[in-house]
This record gives sequence, C-alpha cells and structure tokens, in this order.
Amino acid sequence: MDEQPVSGPRVRAWQRTIAHVPQSIYLSDSSLAENIAFGVSRDKIDLERMRNAARQAQIAEFIEGRPEGYDASSASVGLGSPAASGSASASLERCNKTGQRPHSR
Repeated sequence: MDEQPVSGPRVRAWQRTIAHVPQSIYLSDSSLAENIAFGVSRDKIDLERMRNAARQAQIAEFIEGRPEGYDASSASVGLGSPAASGSASASLERCNKTGQRPHSR
C-alpha cells in the first residue's frame, strides 16, 4: 500500500484503518444521524463520533447547514450521493470496532 509492504504485524494495523463502502447504499426512512450510526439506537448514538464521521465523509457541512441538522429525515434530504452517508457510516463502524475516533479533516 503506497509502496509499503502490508505483511506481518502491519496487516492487522492496516485492516483496522479501512472500511467497506458499497456502491449501493441503503438509507432508512429515519434521521441522518440514525443513518450514519446505522444499527445503533437513537438514544445510544455518540454524537461527537457521529459528527466526526460525517466530517470525514465530507457531508458534515451540508448537514449542519440545514435547519434540522442531523435530525433531518433522510427522505427529505437530497444528499447527491448516498455513498457519502454510507462512507460516514463505515467510518463510524470502523471506529466502533477499534475504539478510535474518526479523523477530522
């Protein structure tokens, strides 16, 4: 990866930093926050982690610029690319597995 060998102990470290983002994204008919934190009940969403994941997926500015913010219904918001929500969700999932926070840009 980037001209560096991914072998031995580096394999696990590398695996912890990647996430799969499929091309076909499922968006539920719920809030943007619930879609980003997919599978986490609304009352257990870590808002700071969710916002950092949205920043990493480059959709935070769009969401935070809306009057409803992260509470906006995904059905009422044209994300342009649902993959952005999927990317944020994948980032949050990766952080949940590793206990790390997503990196802000």
